[in-house]
Amino acid sequence: MKKIDNFLEKIIEKNSILEQKLNEPNISGQEIAKLSKEISELKTIVDLGKNFFSLKKTIADINEILNSDDEELKILAKEEVKELESEIKELEE
Repeated sequence: MKKIDNFLEKIIEKNSILEQKLNEPNISGQEIAKLSKEISELKTIVDLGKNFFSLKKTIADINEILNSDDEELKILAKEEVKELESEIKELEE
């Protein structure tokens, strides 16, 4: 797994933990403000990370199609993979 994958997984997991803490009962107003600020700061990275992993899953699914016997479907799948890989490269930058 690439470093970017690990980094994004950790950020997404951290965000999830912060959201769980935010939903705990008996949380102070000060703690709500602190957690909300942290979640807000992570939002862009979390959204990009989720999109990144979604694109990777789609590519994996398309690669399965490439193993099929349907030549027309293979051509379409190859084109789609190229586009998705380009999107992933943009996200990695």
